[in-house]
Amino acid sequence: MKKLLFLLISLNLFADSIYASFDVVAQKSAKLSLQSFGIVNKINVDVGKSVKKGDILLELDSSIEQVGLEESNVQQKLANEALTLAISTLKRYEQVKSVLNEQILDEINFKKSEAEQRLKSARMSSKKYETLINQKKLKAPFDGVITAKYIEVGEGVASPNQPLLILDSYPEVKLLLSFDEKYSDKVKVGNTYEYSINGLNMKGVISKIYPNIDIKTRKIYAEVLANDIQIGSFGDGYIITDK
Repeated sequence: MKKLLFLLISLNLFADSIYASFDVVAQKSAKLSLQSFGIVNKINVDVGKSVKKGDILLELDSSIEQVGLEESNVQQKLANEALTLAISTLKRYEQVKSVLNEQILDEINFKKSEAEQRLKSARMSSKKYETLINQKKLKAPFDGVITAKYIEVGEGVASPNQPLLILDSYPEVKLLLSFDEKYSDKVKVGNTYEYSINGLNMKGVISKIYPNIDIKTRKIYAEVLANDIQIGSFGDGYIITDK
């Protein structure tokens, strides 16, 4: 008991506490848009929906591109069959080339080369349409929650700069702390922040301190990374600093 009391007294001698309130905000927030344009065909999310990185959130109509992809795949199959036939024919004729007209071998080699080029072109075309179709799908860049939606099914997307959805990271959040400017020289990155939320006592570490003082409130802002706290929550606590 005496050792514990001595430890608490020692900590009090070398540490100080500074009051700081906080608001819970997303670590990352993004206004999502598409590279492509067209009519919205499907929306898979709504405001408040939790999503995972890579989830398809929204799709534009891609029926024209789908037809182009199918046609390219057919051309790729035909070109591949033609190339296989040309290679097989060339192998057979090379076994008896000594008794063949050289022009015949040239013609077979030309057909082989032609089939190779057709196959290459068809593959490139398929890749192009796959890319165009993929560009009409809006995917989540990180785990989070949809916090705003600006488009509905049937409406048009006319510009790559048009915001469609807002995604806020979750469960990764941060506490946006504010404390009095008079403590600007005391608070450092790495200081512990002790706070209470929903009846639970918690701790975090200051990861960032904003360089400017808010001219209206005369407050300085700092960040503490956290998890699984509802965005929009608020509270207060104390920054533990060296005296």
